Amino acid sequence: MASAAPDPAFMIALLEARKILEPAAARLAAMRASAAQILAIDRAFRGMAESLPHDVEACCQHDLVFHESIFAAAGNPLLHRFVLAIRSGLLASFRISANARASYESSLIEHRAVAIAIRKREPIEAEQAMHTLLAGTSRDLAPTFEVPRRSAASSRTARQPPPGRGARSSNKKRASSQPEHKRG
Repeated sequence: MASAAPDPAFMIALLEARKILEPAAARLAAMRASAAQILAIDRAFRGMAESLPHDVEACCQHDLVFHESIFAAAGNPLLHRFVLAIRSGLLASFRISANARASYESSLIEHRAVAIAIRKREPIEAEQAMHTLLAGTSRDLAPTFEVPRRSAASSRTARQPPPGRGARSSNKKRASSQPEHKRG
């Protein structure tokens, strides 16, 4: 059965949520993970590395387990439930990202840095490594899900006051840019 193409707005929103939550989850995992959880993260990373380049789908499945394991190791049930709720979106994101990459080496290096920082129990390093990993994901997904941006000229035009109100608006701007006097 063929699946529908992912909704670009959803994928962009998912990436934004990941950028907010995953670095914090990696930081918490570095502080709270059990030895078994650290092994699960390492196993998932090894599965990714061993799958490439011959089995991209298996790599994506291991990638999903890698991220789910980090959320589980964070020790926060709400974060863990969040990742379980978005797992199909994550898997779609991993598939698109894997297909967009010219080389898998940078992705593996970024994932490895997260796994090592968690294993070393370095929360700040784990958080930063996850930021780096997600920046790579953004870079890979950008050509597929380009966010339309207004040009600087159209932004200026949109902010101009309606005709006939320009003088009054600019007087208000001048008045508001002057320092306010404190009242007794």
